[in-house]
Amino acid sequence: MNEIKKEVEIMLIEKKSKFITRLFQISSEDQAKKILLTWKNQEKTASHHCYAWRLRRENEQVYIKRSDDGEPTGTAGAPMLAVLIGEDLVNVLAITTRWFGGTKLGTGGLTSMYKKGVVEAVKKAGKTPFIKLIRYNITAPINRADMLLSLLAKENISIKSKEFTQQVKLILDIRENQYSSAEQIVKRCKGMIEILK
Repeated sequence: MNEIKKEVEIMLIEKKSKFITRLFQISSEDQAKKILLTWKNQEKTASHHCYAWRLRRENEQVYIKRSDDGEPTGTAGAPMLAVLIGEDLVNVLAITTRWFGGTKLGTGGLTSMYKKGVVEAVKKAGKTPFIKLIRYNITAPINRADMLLSLLAKENISIKSKEFTQQVKLILDIRENQYSSAEQIVKRCKGMIEILK
């Protein structure tokens, strides 16, 4: 399995129809839906917002979804999803926004353009092997926040969210290859932090 290295955008034009394909890194269905809604609201003049996503859930099942958004059945979401499956990508959302240029492309033409957009976007984004993440919830006294954040930054451990009150509460996503670093941080902070997996 693979993930995209970075989020990208590409534009293709065919018979005056404009297709903008964007790839996003996602970690939940809610996140995918919010991204999709954002682009629908930002680009209200577009004719269609077709999409496909593949999401690897905690139970290790891969969840898929696709939509033709009013295009002829099977001409948009299915070819977009086929590229994601062919590239073995997970935790990715592909959205192709189309502005109709006045000339019909036919089902073959539409299928080709939606597929081509995702193919080109994946080339631009690049791929990296998927690495399983374990989510940790950490609570520490507020006077230890600076030390804890510094240790996490040194080990390049991703902080998903921070909350500062009388304590510091962090949500971390730790990659399999960072486990030993995370264990060292726990040892250095022993007695000062509480970790809930």
